[in-house]
Order: sequence, then C-alpha cells, then structure tokens
Amino acid sequence: MTRWNRLNAALALGLAVVSVSMGTPVPLALGAVVSAGAVLALSGRLNLPNAVTFLRLLLVVGALVMAWRQPALVLPFVLAAWVLDGLDGWLARRLKQDSPFGALFDQETDAGLVLLLCVELVVTRGFGPWVLIAGALRYALVLAQLLATRPIPERRSTWGRAVFSFSYLSLASALLTELDAVTIVAVPAGLGLLLFSFAPDFLAVARARG
Repeated sequence: MTRWNRLNAALALGLAVVSVSMGTPVPLALGAVVSAGAVLALSGRLNLPNAVTFLRLLLVVGALVMAWRQPALVLPFVLAAWVLDGLDGWLARRLKQDSPFGALFDQETDAGLVLLLCVELVVTRGFGPWVLIAGALRYALVLAQLLATRPIPERRSTWGRAVFSFSYLSLASALLTELDAVTIVAVPAGLGLLLFSFAPDFLAVARARG
C-alpha cells in the first residue's frame, strides 16, 4: 500500500500538470479512477466501505467530465460526494471492516477530490495556478516522506476533517457560482487552513531527516 501511495502521489501531480497544460481535467480524472480502481482490485479490499469511498471519486469525476454538457449535474454530484464522506468510515466500523488500508484509501480519495476541483478551477474558471497548492499538499507530503529516516505516522483528527470539508466546499462553491466576494475570500481561506493543518506533518518529516 505504501508503494501505491507514493506512485499515486507522483501520478496525480504529473497528471495535474498535464491537465492544466491541455486545458481539461480529463487526464487527471481518468488517472485517478484507474489508480484507485487498480489498488482496490489488486489488494482484494473491495468491500462496501471502500466501494463507497470509490463511489465518491466517481461522482466528482463524472461531474467534471460532464460539466461542459450537463452543468446542472455538477452541484448534486459534487455535494453527494461530500455527503458520503464519513459514511464509508461509519460502515467500516459498523460492519467491522475498518482497516489501515481503508483509512489510507479514504485519505487518498479526499486528496484526489481536492486536486480535481483545483484543476477544474484553473482550466475553466480562470483561477491562477496558486490554487493548485491546495490539491498538491497531500501528495507533496507523501513524496516528502521519502526523505525521512524513519516512518512518519499518519494523522487523522476532527480538525483535519473539518478543514477538508471547508476547503472542499469552498472550491466547489467557486466552481458552481460566479466569482464573488464570498468565493474570493473562501478559497484562499481554505488554502490557508490546509497549509496550517499540514504544517505539523511537514515539520515531522523535517525532524525525521535529522
């Protein structure tokens, strides 16, 4: 799983650059689906909680791919993916199927959703490349951990979930509405919260380098 984690991070960042260069989120979207689907199939962990997590990715990918023809579908698809966040964890605990794999798969899916929304904002809504920082943070951390001399434990907290929700919804609102004062403030605020949330992890990597 750790090897996939790193390969997926490198793939996501590379395809984000390709998508921005081409002016379409399709390369990143397809890469995210193939990568997540492959690790589920090869790991044999396709249970109900992980299927719900994968469904969240499919909903956002479907919304962005169809946005140019069916913009009315973007809102319900993107919001459904957010509403389903938490259901996968609840199902895992309820069915006694919680595992480190499921927790990490959920984190990687969250990161993929944020990066997809960031790329969409750049290629269709005229946002500057700075917004990609929000989507790249998680993957940059995964790759930075290669420099550590000891394993860095994954952190999961209520604060982290709240920051993800705020950032995700602020990016979604920027995608679904015209640029206004709320959107212009909310997206940078979400990025600031993400930077603050990830700061301890990057500091831990720096310390682990000695």
